[in-house]
Amino acid sequence: TSTGYNFNIVKFSANVSFEENLGSHKNIYFKLGEADFCAVVNPQTPKSDIMDFGINPRDLHFFDSITKMPVIERTEFEF
Repeated sequence: TSTGYNFNIVKFSANVSFEENLGSHKNIYFKLGEADFCAVVNPQTPKSDIMDFGINPRDLHFFDSITKMPVIERTEFEF
């Protein structure tokens, strides 16, 4: 049976470089090292210079930095 817990969640904090409120959701842009990231969050999420994130690696999407096309259609991780 499922307990509702997911122990594969990766947690981290990041400095927010830009916040884009689109009404139905917010895009939060940040960097980790040299890589750019965008997190989609609830529009009611309070604005902050530093945010805590938790991601499930199964939900990651990767894009080519030049073509902007998906690198792979679906990410499959085995844990």
